[in-house]
Amino acid sequence: MDLAHKSKIAAFIASLTAFLLLPPLFPFLRLFFFAPFLIILYYQKNYISTLWISFVCGLILDLFSTPFFPGMNSLIYTVTTAILYHQRHYFFSDRLSTLPLMTFFFSLVATLLFFILVYGWGGKLNLSLNLIYTDLLAMPALDGIYGFFLFVFPSLIFGKRRRRSKEYFAR
Repeated sequence: MDLAHKSKIAAFIASLTAFLLLPPLFPFLRLFFFAPFLIILYYQKNYISTLWISFVCGLILDLFSTPFFPGMNSLIYTVTTAILYHQRHYFFSDRLSTLPLMTFFFSLVATLLFFILVYGWGGKLNLSLNLIYTDLLAMPALDGIYGFFLFVFPSLIFGKRRRRSKEYFAR
């Protein structure tokens, strides 16, 4: 699976479908449904286009949810993309671990930005070990697992195998 060649439209439709179907079935899950789609865009689009698409994905979330303040998801998605977009150079687009790891980092950064916004907006933030474990470790890991099973696993099963030439491997 190569993120640079993955279908953007199929990834968006899969993310949108998961966003619309999973919350009624599993209301306790607070996943970043569009994160894997945005990670795929990191490897296919330029910086400005990715920022705009991140803003639109956040706007979709803002329209369907009741955030702390209007536009919060758009702001979080856009700033998270601004932070992570240039980090894509540290992860190869053709590795199976890239999408889950980048989704984990997207979730982690977005959650930290949410905490900063809530605290900066005057909200109360009751930091506890349970909150830190749940929101900064378990939920990002679950987002990474979501990204793996929705985007990587199907291409492992149904995708065509790519053979690599001898030049690909270091000697």
